[in-house]
Amino acid sequence: MNRGLKILALAITIALGLQASASAQEGKRCQTDEYLRQWFSEQQRSEMPGRSAFENWLKEGRIEAGRLATDTNVYQIPVVVHIIHKGEALGIGTNVSDERVRSQIQILNEDYRRKVGTLGFNTDQRGADAMIEFVLARRAEDSTPSSGIIRIDGGNRDWSIGDDATLKGLSRWNPAKYLNLHICDVAGSFIGYSSFPLVPGWNFDPNAPNTEGVVIDYKAFGLGSESRLYNKGRTATHEIGHYLGLLHLWGDQASCGGDDFCTDTPNQNGEINLCPTTAVACPGSTDPMIPNYLNYTNDICMNIFTTDQVTRMRYVMRNGLNRRSLTNSVGLVANKPQKARKTMVVVDAAYADDFISITDTGPLAVKKEVVVIDIKGRLLYGFDSYSASEQVNTKGFSLGMYVVKVRKGGEVVTKKIAITN
Repeated sequence: MNRGLKILALAITIALGLQASASAQEGKRCQTDEYLRQWFSEQQRSEMPGRSAFENWLKEGRIEAGRLATDTNVYQIPVVVHIIHKGEALGIGTNVSDERVRSQIQILNEDYRRKVGTLGFNTDQRGADAMIEFVLARRAEDSTPSSGIIRIDGGNRDWSIGDDATLKGLSRWNPAKYLNLHICDVAGSFIGYSSFPLVPGWNFDPNAPNTEGVVIDYKAFGLGSESRLYNKGRTATHEIGHYLGLLHLWGDQASCGGDDFCTDTPNQNGEINLCPTTAVACPGSTDPMIPNYLNYTNDICMNIFTTDQVTRMRYVMRNGLNRRSLTNSVGLVANKPQKARKTMVVVDAAYADDFISITDTGPLAVKKEVVVIDIKGRLLYGFDSYSASEQVNTKGFSLGMYVVKVRKGGEVVTKKIAITN
């Protein structure tokens, strides 16, 4: 090897080493499998995606596949973002800004809708629009207006999967009506995890719904986050894929022994990290789908859900426990816009001891009726006017409270005044 090639090879080796080091420093993308092993027994996990009970339920439901192919409904999911911060000022550290939250919702919609002109678009013939959209919750369950963003000071600490119940106990909305996203400083070597959908009719642990939702490290949340590898919001895209029933492409098993139960995602020999241009194919399979959202590649490299993954997610949305109810959530109901009240008449009682000023900024061709009433409801003064301004002399009024009422068209302005001098 000549000197130039040696230098090039060394540079490539160093670059790959730096990328691998950065990946290790920034943590493992997903710990959903480890999280589920911790929370659920082996019998309970048999009801979850990738296990016999769930896959049999889904297989039986695939008779709907033909109907799903013509289903053009766009399923909307109301999202509540619970920011569990360390007491920092808004927009600093773990207390991520509203702009970061909104950017994350936008990224989810670009990815799940395969939007042209965004990083979520691909030209792969296996790619598909999931026709699933995400909306920051507009209303709480009691119908009061909401921004969909909740901020909780969780103290100066980070959170491991062993703290899941405590973390979600700080702030959690009804999982049958909202997708709960918890954003915090995640401990250990991972940056996100998710619950899986539950099989209807499963006699699950009664505490299971308390675990529903997605947890994401604040450094990997939203556009422009602190992470160098995971700064395009794709951690949320990946984890919500689990929330909707998708598995890692390698089925969380090495040596090509796993399965994600989607026929159009090639099998692969374990996770693929960073942004390689090629990867070794499993025997009898085509090249791995490196850009798939359920891989472990860097955010910038991800851009595809396949047709079968979409079919799977949409079946879960139609039939899954705590998934089908999301589309009818009060959280999707838009807040009624407040009509701007066009005030044409202003009553100024600043000079009530001498006079009351009435100003009319509306059309003067419309009559206004002016009355002054004492505290006992007796009419003391009344007149009609078309003038832009009027003054009511109050020097002869006794000390006490009075009410000035001005009516003009459909507008009524009422003002209480006090004569004190």
